[in-house]
Order: sequence, then C-alpha cells, then structure tokens
Amino acid sequence: MPQKIERSFFLFKVFYQFFFALSFPTYVLFLKDGGLDASQVGWVNALFMLAVCLFEVPTGVIGDRFGRKQSVIIGLFVCSLGFFSYFLSQSFGAYVLSEIIIAFGCSFISGSLQAWLKDSLDHYQGRQKFGVVWSNGEKFAHLAGIVGGVSGSLLAIISLSLPWLVAGIGTLLFAFCCFSLIDESYFQHTKLTWRESWVEAGRLFTRGFKLVASRKELKYFFSISCLTAFALQPMNQQWSLYFSENFGLKQLTFIWLGISFSLFLGSHTASRILKQDKFSEITLLLVVQLLTSLFILLMAQQGHPAFVLLFFLGHEIPRGSWGSLQESYLQQHITSDVRATMGSISSLITRLGAGAGWLLAGLLLEQIPILNCWLLSGIALLATVPFFWLLARQR
Repeated sequence: MPQKIERSFFLFKVFYQFFFALSFPTYVLFLKDGGLDASQVGWVNALFMLAVCLFEVPTGVIGDRFGRKQSVIIGLFVCSLGFFSYFLSQSFGAYVLSEIIIAFGCSFISGSLQAWLKDSLDHYQGRQKFGVVWSNGEKFAHLAGIVGGVSGSLLAIISLSLPWLVAGIGTLLFAFCCFSLIDESYFQHTKLTWRESWVEAGRLFTRGFKLVASRKELKYFFSISCLTAFALQPMNQQWSLYFSENFGLKQLTFIWLGISFSLFLGSHTASRILKQDKFSEITLLLVVQLLTSLFILLMAQQGHPAFVLLFFLGHEIPRGSWGSLQESYLQQHITSDVRATMGSISSLITRLGAGAGWLLAGLLLEQIPILNCWLLSGIALLATVPFFWLLARQR
C-alpha cells in the first residue's frame, strides 16, 4: 500500500505541475501583451498572493476537518475555472479576478496534499521518509514542468492565451480522475452540524496559530520562509523579460528547459542527501541558501547575457532542493490533527513574503535595471542567515 500511495502522489505531482507549467514561460509576456506595464504585472501577482493568504487557513481547516482528498479535488475544480477565466480575460480587472479564482483553488490543495501524503505514509507504515518521497515527487514535477513549459511555449506561438485554455480543460479532467487516484479510506471525521463544524474549524485555526506563537523554532522557520520568498521574486518575475530581450522570444523555450533541468538536479540532490540521513534539514537549508545567494550575486555582476544565463541556471539548482527540505523539516515538527492547517499557515506566511516581493519587484523595475534588482535580491537572501543560527539553537 505505501508504494501505491507514492505512485498516486507522483502522478498527482506530474499532472498538476504539467498543466500549471503550460503558462509559466510566457506568463509575464501574456500580461504585457494584454496592455499591462511592469507595476501592473506586479500588482496582479501580488493580489494573487494576498488572496491565497486570505483563503489559506480556512481551506486548510476544511482539509483537517472533512478530509484532504475532498479538499484537493475541490481545489482542482476551482483552478480549472480560473484557467478558463484567464483564457477569456482582456483587462487588468479580469486578470486580477482570474488570479483570485486560481488562488482560491490553490489554497484548497496546499497543506492538504502534504498532510495526505504524510498521514498516508504513517498509516500504512511506509519505509521511506516523508522528505525523500516528497523530493522524489518534486523531481517528477520538474520533469513534467519541462514538458509543460515547452508545450505551453509552442501553444503560445499560435496565441498567448491558448495555454490557459488547454490548462483549464486538462485540470478539469484531472480533477475527475483524482476521485479514484487519491485514497483516503482511513480518514474518519465526526458527524457534526454545520454550526458545530464551524466551531471545530475555528478551534483548529486558533490552535494552529497558538502552536506557532508558542514554539520559537516554528517562528524562526517561518521567518526564513517568508524572507526567502520575498527575496526570490525579482528573478521569478523578470527572467523572461531579460532573456527574451537579450536572446529573443524563440529562445525562451530552451532557456525554460535549462531552468527546469536545473530545478530537477536540485530536487534529485535533495532526495539523495535526505535518504542518507547524515545531515539535518537546517544544515542543508543553510547551505542551499548560501549557494543560492552566491549565484545571484555573481549573476548580477555579469556584463554579458551568456554569463548571466549561466549563473541564473546555477542558482536554480539549490533552489530546486529548497521546497523538499522545507517540507521535510515542517512535517517533522507538527502533529497529524493540525497538519493541513499548519501547512496552510506555512503557505500563508510564504505567500505574504512572495506577494510583497513580487509587488516591489514590479515597482523597482520601473526605476532600476533588472540586474540591479537581482543584486538586491541576493543581498536580501543573505539577511536570512541570522535566523538559521537562531533556529539551530532551538534543537
């Protein structure tokens, strides 16, 4: 049974990432083609992050209360609606509405997916550590992202909006498949009235935040997650602008392949290291942070676009291992009954940092060159190092 759980998780990561990746390489180009300037692009994604923050914990509580399978499937249906909305959008307001719909869907999935995997592995006594299985899933996701990104780039040649239509149709069909793909037959919830259910949901919500407030290691960990997400947004937002300007739009597909392969290498390395169980997640996360900062600082100092691309691909390798190490640490420090809620709190805090970083990146881009924005990112990432020292002291 543990092998079946792992296979189901891997399949979910593959299809979920594939359909989301269809729009990744041309996302900013799609918005700019719709008439948005750099600051408006920043606002669209910042409002997405804000919407996720508003929805995260309530939907995470639903996962803990009514079942993670139901939460994930609802999220897929809502995301497909958001993709269809994006396909039809032609204005700033419509883009924002589409992002809010997708944010609502994503909030049902984040937290609940991790909780389902961790509790399923524990219930069926899986031999692999959660972190190893999760990082293996990330490897498959990055490979699916390569195929999705290339497919989306080809579709965008016909129309920049076409990837959204294909993503909407695919995600809708995949949601129906998940009724049989995800097994949670062991999950039991007490039958309560609607009023009692919301009271119970409020209790879980409160308990999750009290847990964060009472444990220093969680406060330091979430501070690192928030600042890291904040610091990395300029690269996420501006890479397609910089490389399309310096290499041409047709080369973005190949650059996307390089980025996805670098992320794959990072997640593969994390999987191998976690399997050996020689180093703590905190030590590994610190090494990843320092390497990422180094590559970003070197990248920002280059005068030739080819060298910028080289260091950009280099910084994606340690970034590819970050998510697996982060999830592995968190899942070891929370209990099953609030696992989806805590996962949503983690996502909420991370999204707050990402939203602020994305918005600031758009504003900075109107004032300074892209490479200067990336230089500031590398410096901001180094600012997280003292929190690692504080976190290590709590062990």
